[in-house]
This record gives sequence, C-alpha cells and structure tokens, in this order.
Amino acid sequence: MNFFQKYKTPILIVGGVFLFIAVLRYFNLEQMVFDYLKANRHAIQAFVANNYALAVLAYMAMMVGIVAFGVPVSIPFSIIGGFLFGGLMGGIYSLIAVTIGASSAFLAVRYLIGKRVQAKYADQLKKFNEDMRRYGPSYILTLNLLPLTPFFLINILAGLTPISLFNFAWTTALGIMPANFVYTFAGKQLGTIDHIGDIMSTQMIFIMILISAFAIGGMLLQRYRGRKQL
Repeated sequence: MNFFQKYKTPILIVGGVFLFIAVLRYFNLEQMVFDYLKANRHAIQAFVANNYALAVLAYMAMMVGIVAFGVPVSIPFSIIGGFLFGGLMGGIYSLIAVTIGASSAFLAVRYLIGKRVQAKYADQLKKFNEDMRRYGPSYILTLNLLPLTPFFLINILAGLTPISLFNFAWTTALGIMPANFVYTFAGKQLGTIDHIGDIMSTQMIFIMILISAFAIGGMLLQRYRGRKQL
C-alpha cells in the first residue's frame, strides 16, 4: 500500500480545502463580499436593527457551518460580525458560533476516523496519547492563540487525539478569543475603508505578533516546568 492509498481520505480533505482557498484568492471573493456590504451597509444595518434576533441566528448558523465544514472564511465572517452587531456583541456571537462549529468538526473527525486511527495504531500512539493527556489542553490553546495556524487543521488533528470534548471546547474558545475580538472590533471600520486588506493595520499586525509570542512562550514554559517535575 503506497502513501496516498494509506492516507487518501485526509489528503483529499486537506487538498480540497487548500483548493478552495486558492479559488477564493483567485476570484478575490472576500473583496467582492466587502464591496457588497459597504455599498449596501445602510440597508443591511436597517434590516439588522428591525430583525435583530433573526439576524443573529442567521449569522451564527452560517458561522457554525463555515467552521464545521472547514471553509476558510471564518476571519472575514468575524469581521462581518463586528460590522453587523458591533465589536463586543459581534465578538460574543462569533466566539460562540466558532466554538460550536469547531466542536462539531472535532466530533465528526473523532467518530468518523479518529477511533479507527487510535485502535489501529494503539502501540505507536501510546507516547503521543500520554503527552496529549498531560499537555493536550495547552497544545490546543497555544495553537488557537497563534493567529496564522490553519483553524480547520487544529480541529481535524484534535479529533484524532484522546483529548475530551470539554477540554477541546474551552481551550478553543479561550484560544480564539483575543484574535476574534480584534477582528470584530476591526469590523466596525468596514464603512470607512476601501479595501478589506486595509483592516490589517500596523497596530493589528503588532497585536497578532504579541498574541503569538504569548502563546509560544506559555507553551514552552509549561513544557519546561513539566520536565523539571519528572
């Protein structure tokens, strides 16, 4: 059995997602959505004001689906959440929806292929599983704190590990919280800028660097303390 046949399913899933990302970038769909929102912002904001509960439910349902199926547009949708509902409430709605969507993807991977992988490679994964039981929440938290980590890959890989759903959910929510609120508060600028790339200001890039440094430093500190206790 060659490598592709052995890992055909995960290769096809990851390859499909990266193909979708390439299509998004090629056709510049994010900018098209941004232009539509900006051109119709008064009508959209009026609809939200008059149908607030419906707008919240529709937004959260779309966000859950996007994250659960690994569609790589959760960041633009977080920004849109800030545009529609304000930085604070948009951040809360986005955070809840992303956590639910990530947990759904985590459970799907666990029950579709995760248990089979664990059973088939039990001996080879023994040390890995021990590390995940000890440091798993820290790993998931750190990966989610890193803004450049592909979110769908975290959900897939976590589903292959023995980490509990509870630990996965709270570490995901806590890990994505800083960047999520940065994006939603940035979403309030949608009516005043001409290009979606303008949202990534120098200040925002600096904040992302600080978040990444904090995440990596925290993980290294925990590993160092763990080794001292052995």
